[in-house]
Amino acid sequence: MALACNVGGDKIFRIVFGLALIVVAVFVDMATVWKAAAGVAAAIALITAFVGFCPLNRSIGINACRPRTTT
Repeated sequence: MALACNVGGDKIFRIVFGLALIVVAVFVDMATVWKAAAGVAAAIALITAFVGFCPLNRSIGINACRPRTTT
């Protein structure tokens, strides 16, 4: 089963958000639980950005990919 693209225009946001969460997890003094949560959220944001598929988007019916044009 191939994963259809549903992450498009928000890729840059996901990458920036993931990197920001990594910075927060590394440099901000907070409980280990919150550091782990930030790390997991960062991983999810970065993976979905690079893979181009987000299961949450699919479950709620969001498709941010541009439609393919045929020439």
